[in-house]
Amino acid sequence: MNTTQTLEQMKHLRLQGMYRAYSSQLELPLDQQLEVPDLIAQLVQSEELNRNNEKTAYYLIWQNYDCPLPLSK
Repeated sequence: MNTTQTLEQMKHLRLQGMYRAYSSQLELPLDQQLEVPDLIAQLVQSEELNRNNEKTAYYLIWQNYDCPLPLSK
């Protein structure tokens, strides 16, 4: 699988954090790109951070309404 297919698959799977992190890695010169274990760690951390940010944004939107938060999300 080439990098274009990988990026498209990340988009399709809604892995926005991984998509952005991997895209930024591909823009770097080869001598500055991370080794595979470090790259995987960065991709996972980026995805986790992105999901936490989306959840925070969701709750901030709910805060502006006069109704209680949903119990399950």
